[in-house]
Amino acid sequence: MVDIPPKILRAYFETSLIRSSICRLDEYPFPSGQKDKYFVVLNIDCSQEFIYHALTTSQVGRYQALSFADDGILIPKGSINTFHLDTIIDCHTLPQPLKRDFLFALYCRGSLRILEQLPKTYMDQVNQIIKRSRLIAPAIKKLVLP
Repeated sequence: MVDIPPKILRAYFETSLIRSSICRLDEYPFPSGQKDKYFVVLNIDCSQEFIYHALTTSQVGRYQALSFADDGILIPKGSINTFHLDTIIDCHTLPQPLKRDFLFALYCRGSLRILEQLPKTYMDQVNQIIKRSRLIAPAIKKLVLP
């Protein structure tokens, strides 16, 4: 394995972590324990201390049976490179934001991968759901809606 200087890693991280980035985080910090997870970056300004994001799930049938299923965006398998299964972006509520420095440390370890950008058509759907949500605070909406 090649050691990449932190300065270069920082530059890659800065240019890759942008709104609509699809990321895979090994050991996502859930209250019940850590689990590998994909998420979509929502911040308009990703230089902020906290990064807001929407989690994804491939448990489509289970999600669609929930009362708030309309707050999810279905990404059919194969429509983007990252998702090999039907996947839903859950916009019902947003999880606690992750500290940017925490994400950078994981990026340096190889535990965070920034994969590709969610296409605009899907991001537009994310925006509409967040905009109409009564569960997402107006202050957060200002940070994540263009």
